[in-house]
Amino acid sequence: FQRGDLLAHRALGDVVDQGRLGERLRLGEVAEDFEGLDLHGSTIPRTGRLPSGFFRGTVRSPSPSGAFTASSVQEWREAGAFLWFDRGVAKPDSFELPDGTIVNILYEDRGVLAIDKPAGWMLGPDDGEHADRGLHRALVDAIETGEWWARSRNLKFLRFVHRLDAPTTGVLLFSKSQGAMPALSRVFAERTVKKAYLAATDGIPRLGEWVCREPLGPDPAEHGKHRVDHGPEGKQAETSFRVLGSREGRALVLALPVTGRTHQIRLHLAHAGCPVAGDILYGRRDFHGLALRSFRLEYPDPFLKRTTTIIAPTEAFCRRYG
Repeated sequence: FQRGDLLAHRALGDVVDQGRLGERLRLGEVAEDFEGLDLHGSTIPRTGRLPSGFFRGTVRSPSPSGAFTASSVQEWREAGAFLWFDRGVAKPDSFELPDGTIVNILYEDRGVLAIDKPAGWMLGPDDGEHADRGLHRALVDAIETGEWWARSRNLKFLRFVHRLDAPTTGVLLFSKSQGAMPALSRVFAERTVKKAYLAATDGIPRLGEWVCREPLGPDPAEHGKHRVDHGPEGKQAETSFRVLGSREGRALVLALPVTGRTHQIRLHLAHAGCPVAGDILYGRRDFHGLALRSFRLEYPDPFLKRTTTIIAPTEAFCRRYG
C-alpha cells in the first residue's frame, strides 16, 4: 500500500503535497501572536516591550538542523506577520517511555498535547496486572520526576480525553490542566469530533464503500471481548468504511467512526468478514501486531474557538502492512 497514505488524505479532502506528507512543521517554542496570549507565564502585548527571552520575526526557511530564522524587527513591522521565538533550548518533540519506546509529540497548544501513541501501552487503571504498560502512569511519573520533555513545558498535569485500545497506534489527545478536562470531555461526548483510522484487513471487503450500524455490547462468554449485540445490552454504533486499495488478499481501509464504542472498528470489520490484520480477539495474529492506526483527529477547540486538526504519519504503517 505504498500510496495508501496519500489516498487516505485525499479521501478526506486534505491538501497533500507528496513530498511533505507526514512532515510536521516545528518551530520550536513558537506561539501565534494574539494580543493577551499567555506564553510561559508572560502576557504578550501587541505592541511595546517583549517578554524576556523572546524576539519576534517572520518565518524563513528551516535550516538543515530544523531551526527557523527570523527577520529583523523592522521587516517584521512592515510585513505585519507575528511569530514569537524562544532563544533558549527548544522543547523536545519526542520523549522516551520506560521500555525505551520513543513517542513523538504531534501537536501542542496552551490547553492540550497530542502524541503518537505506540502499540502495547494501555490507558486503563494504574494498578493491576499490566501496570508496567500503563501509559498514563508513565506520563505522570515523567512529570513528577522532572524529565526534560515535561519540565521544559512546565507540565504539572496530563490526562487523556479519549481512548485508544492498547494495540492501536496513532493520535491521542491529552488535557494539560484539570480545569480544561470538562470542556474537552464534553466535545468528545457530543460527537463533534471527527476521527479517521487506517486498517489493513485480512480478506478484501465485498463492497468498496459501506456504512455499518451494527449495535455492540460486551461478550458475556469472555471477559474483555465485545460482540455484535441486537439485545438490550447492545449500544448504537456506526462506522463508515472505504477501501483504498488491495493486494495479495489484504485491503487498506479508511474507517470513519461516528460513535466510539469499545473495539468498534475491529468488530464492524470482523462482521464484514474481513477482520483487522493482527487482531487476536476477532481475527488472527500477525507478526507486526494490530493493523489499526488513528491518523487524523479533528475537533472544535472550546478555548481557541477554532477547529484543530491533528495528523499522524502513515507511511510506515502502509509499508509495514502492505
